[in-house]
Amino acid sequence: MRQALEFLSAPYCPTSRVKLLGSSALIVLVYLTVFLVFVGLNAYMLTVMPPYHRFLSSAGVRFPGQTGIDIQLTDWRDNPHVPRVRQRATALAAATGASFISPKAYLGMVPDPVNGGQVELWGPFPFYLPAMQVVNFGPSQPHVLAVNAAQPPPYPYLENAVVEIIGGIPTVGYGIPWYHKVEEQLVLVRPQQLHYYQHRRPRDNPLEMPVMVPNGTHHAIEILHFGTQVNKYCLAKLR
Repeated sequence: MRQALEFLSAPYCPTSRVKLLGSSALIVLVYLTVFLVFVGLNAYMLTVMPPYHRFLSSAGVRFPGQTGIDIQLTDWRDNPHVPRVRQRATALAAATGASFISPKAYLGMVPDPVNGGQVELWGPFPFYLPAMQVVNFGPSQPHVLAVNAAQPPPYPYLENAVVEIIGGIPTVGYGIPWYHKVEEQLVLVRPQQLHYYQHRRPRDNPLEMPVMVPNGTHHAIEILHFGTQVNKYCLAKLR
């Protein structure tokens, strides 16, 4: 970014402009090559399962930074030769009223500096962003409709990829507004299946990463629906 700003503030130089355009073209070429190769590998090793169309899971998101990793962009658990790509969902600050989803790829095992042994390392995988189609169908709760009654935006619309700071790292992904009906599909040349792997969240630390349940529930998904519900609760107090 700093180099870009320096270039824009410098006097016009045709040679510099040619170099910049050449570098940009090379980056785009590399991006498209990786994406197309990955599409080919995934399509070649694609296993189609009967799609699941019922309730998946519900999580109480109370703390900024809570994560979910139960949605997978490839069926890598039951197909060891398929590249491991999963979808990480992160709760943003409560005032934002949104979650954030981004694609992550498995990079290998690395030493665990806290507990010892080995731990999985997953990193950003923006090459999958064009395949993630996220559609916002508008508010699903009355209080949200009332707020937007004056100037309702045009629904439905495709969410654009945005950059959020997740764990101190700029990450590209899609925002999922709370109290909105939002649906996601995976389209690599043609529609493909998302996959749900059952995970369990440690109870003593809500911010700790969930752990996959060995041989847990596995569902194939055609359309992933995101929703938010308002829960009524009762609390007993002393006089």
